[in-house]
Amino acid sequence: MKKNQKLTELDIETVATRKQEKMSNQQRSEYLSEKIRDFVHEQNEGISTTIIAQQFGIHQDIARKHLENLSKLRDIYSTNVNRNTKIYFPNGKLIHQYLKIKKEFPDRSFKLSVNQMGTREVLHIQEIKYSLLTGEKPEGGILIDVSNVEELIEEIRRLLWKSEELKNAK
Repeated sequence: MKKNQKLTELDIETVATRKQEKMSNQQRSEYLSEKIRDFVHEQNEGISTTIIAQQFGIHQDIARKHLENLSKLRDIYSTNVNRNTKIYFPNGKLIHQYLKIKKEFPDRSFKLSVNQMGTREVLHIQEIKYSLLTGEKPEGGILIDVSNVEELIEEIRRLLWKSEELKNAK
C-alpha cells in the first residue's frame, strides 16, 4: 500500500479481525467492551441491548453482559423503559438537560437535573466526587420519573419519621 493511500473500511475490518485472532479470550472480551462503550457514547438517545447485539453480531445475552459490566464500572448507566427493556446512556452525558443545580455538603456533592428522555421527563440525581487528579467525576446516580418524585419524597419523609419514632422509643 502506498504511503498516502487511505485504508478502506474493508481493509480496517480485515486488520481488526487479524488483530482479534491473535488475542486471548480475555483480551477479545475487553476489546469488545471497549468498542461497545465507544458505541454507547456516540448515541444521543440511548441504546438497547438488541441494537448492540445487531451492531456487533453477538448474542443479546453477551451484549447484556458487556452493558451491565460497563454499568458496574460506571462508564454508562441504564434506565428501564418497560419491564423487559433497558436503555443505556453514556455516564455524565445527560439527554436534553434543561434544569440543573448543584448541592454541596461537607462530605459530598450532588448534581440534580431535570432531563427530557424521549417522551419521559426525569429527575437525575448524581453523586459527584472531586479530586485534584480527575476533577469532578460522577460516582453514581438515579433517574426518577418526574411524575413519581412527590410520592418518593413522601416515602422518604415516612421512613425518616419511623426512624425517629424508633430512636425515641428506646
